[in-house]
Order: sequence, then structure tokens, then C-alpha cells
Amino acid sequence: ENENDKDHYGKATVMLSYPWGYTIGDIINTLANYCINYNLDQKRTYVWICFLCVNQHRVVELKKRQKIVEFIIFRDIFERRVKGIGHLLP
Repeated sequence: ENENDKDHYGKATVMLSYPWGYTIGDIINTLANYCINYNLDQKRTYVWICFLCVNQHRVVELKKRQKIVEFIIFRDIFERRVKGIGHLLP
């Protein structure tokens, strides 16, 4: 590991809950503006984006096959990760 590696990955410092329908460009612009507005280094602000880390489409596929995924499973996953990060983007 070298100093430049920190430009590409690190422990998440904020969480972004992704509402379906936004483009990648919208997400990038929002995150860049967040860093600017809060005077954060864009290369050192690590974002956990829920849809990239928890497959919510799997629930839809399972429902189509008459299988149920209990809410508590997703709640527990999200709760552990949000508490570990400690900050949700406003």
C-alpha cells in the first residue's frame, strides 16, 4: 500500500442512500457538491452507496418466485453498516 492507494479506497466516511432513477452523473455531481459545500477532500471522502453493497433487486427476483426475504434481514445489514459508517449524507 502506498499513499496514492488512499485516492481509490478507504473506510467509508459517509453513506449515500440511493433512490432509483438517478443517473451516475447525478450521483457524481451530488457527491462533488457535497464535498465542496462541506470543505472535504474528494480523494479522501469515502462513500458507501447502498445499492452497490446490498442487492435489492434480489428481493424482487425472489418475490417473482414466491419466496419471501424478511425485512429484518435487510434492516440488520443496513443497521450494521450505517452504524459502522456513522454519517448519512443529508
